[in-house]
Amino acid sequence: MAHEHLEKLYNVLDESTTILHQQLKTSFIAAVIEAGEDLASGNVMQEDGVPNDEAKKKLTALFDQIKLATYEPEEIRQAIQLVLVKAIKV
Repeated sequence: MAHEHLEKLYNVLDESTTILHQQLKTSFIAAVIEAGEDLASGNVMQEDGVPNDEAKKKLTALFDQIKLATYEPEEIRQAIQLVLVKAIKV
């Protein structure tokens, strides 16, 4: 169960990072940071129409799947670390 819990958080972070990377036309690492901030705040930040409304809906749907209060700090750290490892490879 714990493995699936961590995997769900990783998948949401990974997918949201990919969307933000494409929308913001920024580095993958910067997109990881933006995804983490948006997830933690519970609000997708939109500036000058970026990300676009369709992407914002996708991101909101992804973030709605995750309730950070149900995760231990170690699980959050591991998920972020895995996404950062991917970011280094991109």
